[in-house]
Amino acid sequence: MKTKKLIFLFSILFSMLVTNASAKDNYDIALKNADGVMIYYAYNNKETEVVVTYKTDSHNSYSGSVVIPKEITYNKKRLKVTGIASEAFKDCSNLKSVTIPDCVKCINFYAFEGCSKLQKVTSKIAKPFVINGQTFSPTTYSNATLYMPKGTVAKYKATNSWKKFKNIVEEGTKTGIEDVATQANEDAVTIRTEGKQLTVEGTTDNTVVAVYALDGARIGSAISKNGIAVVNTNVTNSMVIVRVGNKSKKVQIH
Repeated sequence: MKTKKLIFLFSILFSMLVTNASAKDNYDIALKNADGVMIYYAYNNKETEVVVTYKTDSHNSYSGSVVIPKEITYNKKRLKVTGIASEAFKDCSNLKSVTIPDCVKCINFYAFEGCSKLQKVTSKIAKPFVINGQTFSPTTYSNATLYMPKGTVAKYKATNSWKKFKNIVEEGTKTGIEDVATQANEDAVTIRTEGKQLTVEGTTDNTVVAVYALDGARIGSAISKNGIAVVNTNVTNSMVIVRVGNKSKKVQIH
C-alpha cells in the first residue's frame, strides 16, 4: 500500500516538474513597445544586441499588430534589435500584422510558422537579405501582403524567399482600398472565381463591380444585371480587391 502511495506521489511530482519545464521562460528581457505591446528579447553578440524571441516553449506569444522597434533601453543601456529568432512568432494564430525595422540583419527558420491570420508584413529593410523558405508559412506567402520601402520592389522580387510573396506593394502606395477585409457584406453578396473570371452574385442591378490589384491598378469591371456581374480579370494566382458599389473585399483568384 505504501509503495502505491509513493508511486502516486512520485507521478504527481514528476508531472509538476514536466509542466514547469514546458513553461520555462525563453527570454532575457520583456518590454512594451510604443503601442503598449509586450515583446520578448534574447541577448545577442555578447549582450550588446538583442533578437526578438518567444515567451515560453508553448509559443503563441503575440497577437494583433506588432511593431518591432529599432532598439530598446534596458537597465539604462541601449540595445539594437538585430534579428528575429527561430520560432519567435510560431503558432501566433491571432497575429495580424508585423513591422520589421531596417536594423534587422537575420530572420531565422520558422520565425512566423503557423501565423494563420497574418495579413500584413511590413519590412523597413532597404537591402533585403536571403531568408529561408520556411520562415513564413505557405498561407502567409499566398495571402499576406508584403510592404517594403519605395524603390526596393525589384530587390525583394529577386531575393529568396521574399520573392515567394504573391502580393508585394511598395510602402506608401496609395491604393484607396485599404482595410477592406471587413467592409464587404458577406451575407448579401457571393463572389466566385473560375480561372481568370470572377462572378459576383446577389447585387442590385446596375451596380458597378470593379476589380483592383493590390497596388490600386484597376484590372476589370462590369455592371450587374439580374443580380449578377461577371468580370474578366486576365490574372491568375493573385490576391485582388473586389469593389461592389462602395464596399470592398480581398479575394484570391486561383
